[in-house]
Amino acid sequence: LGSVSQASAAPGWRYALAIAPGTYDRLAIGADGRAVVRRGLRVDGATPLPPVDVASGAPMVDVPIAGTTPDAHESVYADSWLATKHGLFVLSQDTTPHAVLAPPSQIAAGDTQGFEVDLAGNDTSRSAVWSAPGPATPPPSVALLPRIAGETFAFPGGAIAATWSPLGA
Repeated sequence: LGSVSQASAAPGWRYALAIAPGTYDRLAIGADGRAVVRRGLRVDGATPLPPVDVASGAPMVDVPIAGTTPDAHESVYADSWLATKHGLFVLSQDTTPHAVLAPPSQIAAGDTQGFEVDLAGNDTSRSAVWSAPGPATPPPSVALLPRIAGETFAFPGGAIAATWSPLGA
């Protein structure tokens, strides 16, 4: 809710969040991976919100991010998110090339969902980002830019000048 969250695997647990008055969307994800989004919840001071039955939700969607095979010296970090009219939710953060997306039935027309995968190592980094409005189907694979090779750096007159080989198509 807002930028604050709490977690518990216990059924029927209660929570209290310190947030500013306003209108929020709430995302609840059950231990079984089912999710429910409740929209337009008005919070004014201490406001009890109705309980969420995550069993009535739909399963999150696990998406392998093909095309992101790391080199031997690279590590992987991937995260996914859902932006609604009244909230931004991190859905997954992992060290494998996959993302967990919200169930299509819980995504509204004005929402945007997406993921980012980063491969980093030996002072290099490359990444791919996908985002789409509404309940879009993620791509079957993503394309990372090739590594920049043959780079040179010079410091003429105290400025930095860099050159590298063309990246191709």
